[in-house]
Amino acid sequence: MRSTVIISSDRVPAVRDALAAALRGQGPALAVVAPDTDTSWVPREVDDDTAVLIETSGSGSAPKRVALSAVALMANARAGLGRLGGAGTWVLALPVHFIGGLQVLVRSLDSETEPILLTRESFNTAALIDALSVRPEHERLYMSVVPVQLGRIVEHVEHDPAALAIVCRLSAILVGGQRTSPSLLTRARALGLPVVTTYGATETAGGCVYDGLPLNDVKIHIRPDGRIEVGGSILATEFIGDSVMTAQRFSEADGVRWYLSDDIGEFREGSLTVQGRNDRVLISGGIKVNLELVEEVTESIRECAYAVAVSLADQEWGERVGLVVELDPEETSADPRSLAELIKAIVRDELGVAATPREVRLVEQLPRLSSGKPDRLVCAALFAG
Repeated sequence: MRSTVIISSDRVPAVRDALAAALRGQGPALAVVAPDTDTSWVPREVDDDTAVLIETSGSGSAPKRVALSAVALMANARAGLGRLGGAGTWVLALPVHFIGGLQVLVRSLDSETEPILLTRESFNTAALIDALSVRPEHERLYMSVVPVQLGRIVEHVEHDPAALAIVCRLSAILVGGQRTSPSLLTRARALGLPVVTTYGATETAGGCVYDGLPLNDVKIHIRPDGRIEVGGSILATEFIGDSVMTAQRFSEADGVRWYLSDDIGEFREGSLTVQGRNDRVLISGGIKVNLELVEEVTESIRECAYAVAVSLADQEWGERVGLVVELDPEETSADPRSLAELIKAIVRDELGVAATPREVRLVEQLPRLSSGKPDRLVCAALFAG
């Protein structure tokens, strides 16, 4: 058995040192936690092959606690670096108590480079540009972001050619953690930003599919019900303290370990397309409604920057859509009541009557988790009462 050490994610140098020791097998397993949070879930001892204990983001449900081995973390990091073209310097703009931020540290350790620290309560695009502007122009630079951060970068550089030139020094901007709207990707790529979409989870030690293509030694299987299974050496060891869920989600067949996700996907011309989450489909009047498609259609409307669709109990329909929309600050001339009705009409025309939101709440800013993901539980609570 191996002892554990708990370190708050705001102590990035301490996390990095403890992570380095844990990956080498020369120190205790590292539990990385958000500042001032409950740590009673962290066991005093874990199996010898556990290097890191970390929580999932819990954007729509209670977070899960995941045990990851050094083998899984390093397999993911090296496969990712191999796809990107080799070692480089990473910008750390994500909290390290989430897998996206932690993997920046793992990749930096493997590359023997020091990450550029940008972690703050609120992502600051100006600070990113300042940090990149002083780096050597020939240096290979990488960055991992969530969609809201990519959106802020795009909004900044669209009106600032000098800033755009600096951000384009990045060799790759990995974007993941949640669905990225097609319109945002189109805007980013039209500017020449080197965006790479990623798919993965804490349970896969981070993103394991880049631009629809699995990384080296990563296997993807689509079950008959559409759910995505991921196989390979990148998988987590277990869910801490939950042997039932571990048995439900992890399996082995023909010498390959598999993880069963909640995500629905399909292969189109050899590329994986993630269509949403299995638990983000509601039944309204007997008709299935994909909440992520509702969000995608809403975000295609000029005045709507980001959207979160939730399920609302309804006596007549069983379930109806509730929609929380963050307005684009540069497109706020429309009357709120008229805009809400326009959103309903567009969603109805695109997706049908069952997908039409019963209620639309327009907000200046969506409630978000420290990871940058929308807090879906808080969004749902906006419709209570």
